[in-house]
Amino acid sequence: MFDSILRGKNFFLTGATGTLGVPLVRKLLESGARAVFCLVRGKDPEARLRRIFGDDKRIAAISGDISLPKAGVSQQLIRALVISNHYFIHAAADISFDPTKQAHIEKINIHGTQNAYELSKSIGSDKFVLVSSAYANEKGANAYERSKAAAEKFIIDQGGDYLIVSPGVIVGDPDTGEIVKFESYYGLLRVLWKIKQRVEKSNRLGLEFNKEGDLILPIRIPCSDVSCLNLVSNRWVAEMICTLIAQRKSRQKYYLINSRPPKTKWLFEVSLPLLGITGFNFNGHQVNESLQTVIEGQLRPYLRYIQKGINDNISDERLVASLSRALGSSFYPDVEMNKETVGRLLAYAKDNNFGL
Repeated sequence: MFDSILRGKNFFLTGATGTLGVPLVRKLLESGARAVFCLVRGKDPEARLRRIFGDDKRIAAISGDISLPKAGVSQQLIRALVISNHYFIHAAADISFDPTKQAHIEKINIHGTQNAYELSKSIGSDKFVLVSSAYANEKGANAYERSKAAAEKFIIDQGGDYLIVSPGVIVGDPDTGEIVKFESYYGLLRVLWKIKQRVEKSNRLGLEFNKEGDLILPIRIPCSDVSCLNLVSNRWVAEMICTLIAQRKSRQKYYLINSRPPKTKWLFEVSLPLLGITGFNFNGHQVNESLQTVIEGQLRPYLRYIQKGINDNISDERLVASLSRALGSSFYPDVEMNKETVGRLLAYAKDNNFGL
């Protein structure tokens, strides 16, 4: 396995407290990393890391902000890090699909990548690993897709030793459901979860509950029979990244995706009853029109990802085969996103109120 190869190495990581960053830091430590330097924004970064990772002395908090030149790291710290770092992993990103936040998305995803790369050169990193997205597209329909494509192009154009990893839609640990932030797939469901909570407190919408206590939500879910969501577990993505680094893959882009992604319609059919929501449909029959208008407005940023044709190229088995060939016997596919796995993901989400 890759543990012996990563043992004794030093890593610098942005996004260490995020959806992928947390399992990635844990995997690096489990693999015997000598030290993991974590860029953390805000007050008392040491306390933030301790709350997540405990008191592991191999974790060092570096105060900074990727929106600033050299990620806001002081010159004094840069000098101290010059002889310490082997690999720089840039996992910080803004994954919002909100069209009103385009400037901020570009600031974090494009300029933040440039600032992170500048810092990596200043501290003498051997390799720059960019965590991108399987949905990166220079002609994408939203700022997120376009910004990730622009970040990839910037790194490639620098001509150094780089590795680009492009995961699908990251969800929690397949066994425990653990995840730090409830975004993407969870964001879709959170819209309906919030409505249920609102009705439970004050039923001004006049909705009803069935005898099992499930909310009857007479709406149409605007997805097709063939659309898919390319869900991948955070643990698997972290392990594939570590394996690629350990095998010294360089100047390549790899897709970390599910070759058999679940159908979006199936996901709603399974997920919503687990949240105590029923009465929805996919054909528009018996719809509460005023509620439908409200929900479609809130779901609008996600519609691109749950409708026909958008994800066809993301699930291309040739992309999975490319990763499999690159890793050889070290490759293994992610867990199946079946009803049991989805149940564990949503049990954790419910226990944490979807981060609300």
